[in-house]
Amino acid sequence: MAETRQRVQVQATDGLQVSDGQSALDPTEKGSAAIHSLAPETLAEIFQHCLPIDPVRFCSRWRNLFISLPYLWSRFAIVYEDLSGMDSKKVLEATKLWISRSGSLPLSICFRYLRSSSDAPCLPAILALIIPHSLRWKDIDFNTSAEFSSQILAPLQTAHLPHLVNFNSTLHGWENPAQIRPLHFKLSSAPRVQKFHHHRAVRVRIDFGGQVHYIKSLKIIFPAAIGGPGMSLGDLLSCLTHCPFLQELTFPITEIWTNGPHELQSIIEHSHLHQFKLTLSENIDPGFLFDVLRLPALRDLELSMQARDASYEDWPHLRKMLAHSHPPLQSLLLYCVQMNEITLIECLSYIPSLKSLSLRGTECTDILLVSFLRRRYYLRLVVEKESWRSWHPRKSTIPCQI
Repeated sequence: MAETRQRVQVQATDGLQVSDGQSALDPTEKGSAAIHSLAPETLAEIFQHCLPIDPVRFCSRWRNLFISLPYLWSRFAIVYEDLSGMDSKKVLEATKLWISRSGSLPLSICFRYLRSSSDAPCLPAILALIIPHSLRWKDIDFNTSAEFSSQILAPLQTAHLPHLVNFNSTLHGWENPAQIRPLHFKLSSAPRVQKFHHHRAVRVRIDFGGQVHYIKSLKIIFPAAIGGPGMSLGDLLSCLTHCPFLQELTFPITEIWTNGPHELQSIIEHSHLHQFKLTLSENIDPGFLFDVLRLPALRDLELSMQARDASYEDWPHLRKMLAHSHPPLQSLLLYCVQMNEITLIECLSYIPSLKSLSLRGTECTDILLVSFLRRRYYLRLVVEKESWRSWHPRKSTIPCQI
């Protein structure tokens, strides 16, 4: 959300007064003539760089100009700690007024309220004012209870979002996951989207279609306990194929790809991707994909595999990707990646820029520690206790940080 954001806060006093009434103060009585002879275009520019400001304290000329400029009303935030003691009617009137004064311009809205609707009966009505304007959504940030998920996410499933650039939803609570409808989002419905972040409560299935998308940041995070259809390695492959400008990617794989890759490109290169976080459910192996991935800009990699397969003795696919990419990797987290220590040490030889390594469920010994001690610069090593075993039968080694 842009920094110049107006905040809607309706209080019992005059905390927010956006009426057309006359102000008690008139700056023309004491202000200099030079200030009040500024051209409307100059004033409009000043207003835009001074937001948030309260027009109720303006002189009538400035206030009328402020009210007449839709782009000054197209950005606002609805942020509350507690609505229980507020006047619901004033909240609704203020929200409606802001939207009406924005004209037909694209909207940037931040909506944050973490309590349930029982504490604020007016919340569904506020959302009912915002949701119908989804065609005008540009920068949207929802941080609220999952009970409003059906209202908030409905436009992503049914509407065309021609102006949407940034979308962020954080939905808290999943007491009744069976009642929450999974989100199916066609990325083509938002041709301008640059950032799409969705956290918690609702599973997401993104349709990347067969066209190129210009999205730069895609982050999907939800608990494994949430039911409903998710995404497969096929969806990840489609994402990497059709989103060549990605810089950040957080992707959960919860569905087994039954068809498998019939035809796979010999090389899939992402020259802009610097953060990649991949979480995989049981019996899902992305090895074939890492064999062809080239990530020369990667700085942060997290790879999490939910279950361990006893038939695996090694997982060499990360080594292959690193050997071909030589990325400037600084942080590496491996969770239950069944890679033997020799392969892990070889992986590290391709990333001398590494500053932090975290291991869980990947067995290692003091040999790994010795390899780190040979490095001539600072490096942080975190190994969970159950992953560490001493290579010397009479020595015991504990997790450490270097």
